[in-house]
Amino acid sequence: MAATDIQIEFIKGFVYIAQNKLRRDLPSAFTDDDTFSHIIDESILFHKSLNLLGYDLNLPSCLEIFCEKYYFNKWISIEHKSATEKMNEFLSSPDAWSCECDENLLNELTNKDKIPEFVEKYVVLLEYLNDRYEYIPYPLQKIQFLSLQIELLDDFRIRLLQICRQKKLDNTSLTEIKINLKPFCYLINSFHIIIKLLEKWRDTPTFVLLAYIKRRYIKFLASSKALKCQASYPSEDSNDYTQAKHKCENPPVENNNLTPAINFDTESDTQEIESENFYKFLLAGYESDEKGASCFDSQKDILNNSDITNSNDDLSDENSTRIFSQTLELYNMAFDDALSQLVDCSLALWKSKLKFYRNQRWNVYPPKSYFINRELSVDACDTLSFMKEILFITKNGLTEDIFRKFWIRSAKNLDSYFFDEVICVNRFNEGGIAQLTHDIKNGFFVLFSAYSIIPETLFKRTCDALLILNLNRGTCLLLEENLKEIDAEYDDTLKNSKRLTEILNDICVKVLNLEEVLKILLSRNLM
Repeated sequence: MAATDIQIEFIKGFVYIAQNKLRRDLPSAFTDDDTFSHIIDESILFHKSLNLLGYDLNLPSCLEIFCEKYYFNKWISIEHKSATEKMNEFLSSPDAWSCECDENLLNELTNKDKIPEFVEKYVVLLEYLNDRYEYIPYPLQKIQFLSLQIELLDDFRIRLLQICRQKKLDNTSLTEIKINLKPFCYLINSFHIIIKLLEKWRDTPTFVLLAYIKRRYIKFLASSKALKCQASYPSEDSNDYTQAKHKCENPPVENNNLTPAINFDTESDTQEIESENFYKFLLAGYESDEKGASCFDSQKDILNNSDITNSNDDLSDENSTRIFSQTLELYNMAFDDALSQLVDCSLALWKSKLKFYRNQRWNVYPPKSYFINRELSVDACDTLSFMKEILFITKNGLTEDIFRKFWIRSAKNLDSYFFDEVICVNRFNEGGIAQLTHDIKNGFFVLFSAYSIIPETLFKRTCDALLILNLNRGTCLLLEENLKEIDAEYDDTLKNSKRLTEILNDICVKVLNLEEVLKILLSRNLM
């Protein structure tokens, strides 16, 4: 005979008394949202206290009453309304864009406190919602709360996108761009912090288990519609089977305005939850894996046994076991779009300044002997000063890892600009080549050396182009002759031949192809 824990039995009796009290009081509190929500708060705190005493989740609980359909619909409706109101409050707060975040709150998600206050509060709201439904004893009700979270995350993403459009960085004056640049950086950080949060949640055992149950529930709905759920019911000879089949074919219809739409990413219609039928279906799927369902005495036991997710169901696919996959994909797209917009805006601003530098008369520059100590050209100095200002603003606005992505992308775009729009479209004499080389190596490379030990690795095409421009006249003539022979002798599929590779390796050219090298040679004034 199993030993009885007197303390647990006493608590169980105490819980029965509390349940009876709740059943008497809840009907009168049903119409008052504040009172109803307060009772839920107290019930959750009560259950937490019992849990600290070793009271298991699968034992009787006051939260069972709130999981009954009539009360649960009210509960989740209140949570949705409250979360939406708080989101609006966070966004409309005068301190919404301040970044005085609690260092201990987000230290696992980001290494810098560059998150707006309204996003910090929203993260707290999501964590609070997790805490609200952590102790719900039934899996399907947990999935409904999870669906509410996904809906709120989608609403928040749309709000952030709307703010991005308001803080647009294109078709505005330079002054407005500088004003909007830092808030726009904070928005990029906001997308990133939510992504980090969801990635952290996605791999936790609780959400992995809920992903499994969610998947099985979707299969259950499909099976019910096709009348294939009989396999999970008792034998066809029993009356229980007839009743279960009748319930599957004719589910009860309730017109309740409080019933929320359940968003399962792939299921957009409101579904009627038949807990017992689904419970049998879930256990039938578990039994089919020869693991047996005897270890489950009730639906609550499912939430206490993570081994159920190791079954040979079709959940081996990584995406199907990750509850926030679709939400994460949308947030990642929004993050990439916002970061690309910031990079494109910065490049557009730099190009507007480089326009005068690009159009210099490089082919009539004074010779090297004209300069005792060569200095940066005036147009290069103006551009570098402006670029340094933009990099300073973005460095102070973005978190460290995002800023690294930003300056790497910006440097690579600048590399393409120098090659395509400065070097390839101009002609250079010896003095022009010397000045361009000096400006790039002692100006633009030095600017990015604050963020990279070897900035030349980000300007590979420009470095190759400068290398070719600085070859002596005889080497250039011989190189041009050899490349033209290859160009004439081989078709397009053979131009990258071993001979071409050897020629380019001899002059240390690493990334340029035949056509690009010939184009650089043509930009030199050889006479």
